[in-house]
Amino acid sequence: MKKGLIFFLGIITGCLLTFGGLFVIASVQNSSEETNITYAEHPSAFNEATKFEVFQVLGDGALANCEKHERGISFFSGPIVYLVSDGQTQYYDDQIISVPQGKRAMQTGTYRYQSQTGVRTVPVIKIQ
Repeated sequence: MKKGLIFFLGIITGCLLTFGGLFVIASVQNSSEETNITYAEHPSAFNEATKFEVFQVLGDGALANCEKHERGISFFSGPIVYLVSDGQTQYYDDQIISVPQGKRAMQTGTYRYQSQTGVRTVPVIKIQ
């Protein structure tokens, strides 16, 4: 009887430790993206573009290319920015985001991420 109780308590303890470890790992991974953002004290207007093309979705935000104009032709190969979602917008690859009339793109900080060429730092843009 005593051996059965010890075996049962061992199984329960193992399950609790496993779930606890998985919870800690998930918490660290979810907060790692937030630590990559450095917020500015005073947001400033981002006047380089009013249209963005999403090329990679990351959590609640997305990396996007800015629209660039040259010789009457517009294309998306301008600077890279990190677009922060307002909570209602869900981003997807190749999505074109336009700043709506009456709103502005504001640079609220910088975002650091690892690319194939090394660590990059880009502006964090929020449409307000």
